[in-house]
Amino acid sequence: MKFWTVQPKEVLDIIMKEDSYIADFKKSTYLQELPELMDLYSLFLESFNAHNSTNLPGLVFAFAQSNDSNLFEIPDIESFQQLMVEKEPAVGGFWNAITKKGACILELEYNVDEFNPIFIDFNDFQFLMPPITVPLPPYTEPDIARLVEHVHNGTVETSIFPSYVMQAHLPFIRKENIICGYKMFPLK
Repeated sequence: MKFWTVQPKEVLDIIMKEDSYIADFKKSTYLQELPELMDLYSLFLESFNAHNSTNLPGLVFAFAQSNDSNLFEIPDIESFQQLMVEKEPAVGGFWNAITKKGACILELEYNVDEFNPIFIDFNDFQFLMPPITVPLPPYTEPDIARLVEHVHNGTVETSIFPSYVMQAHLPFIRKENIICGYKMFPLK
């Protein structure tokens, strides 16, 4: 399955030099700047490690797409750009923050029969980001426990407020996973 990730250029340098990159949340500059996200990131990491029999120190965050009933890959850079531009209200804050730091887009390929990417709709992930404000229509207090349970169980569910941008979690990036790299593009 094809995934898309936005990474600092330093990550690409590591992959080119060492043939692979394994994220480490303890070394993440993003988490150093936003330490309040560590519990949420740890939730996904613990679930990923449990469901995939791994012991990783971090995860690579990536994108796929969904509709009301299916998950699917984003086929090419034009489709990825169109999706990001259309979903700017959902992804704009993240996109603008990482663009300022000098990032690149990587088109990746993985066999998802080999691991569970612990998919979650991007809006649901953002809802779980601290501080959680409830009520935040259409989300309610019970949605917190429901979403956390789905992450713990490694299951995908249809969002009550779908962006149709699915966040996926990958174990690493190896050279052989990279199809192509691209420059960042503006959403507006």
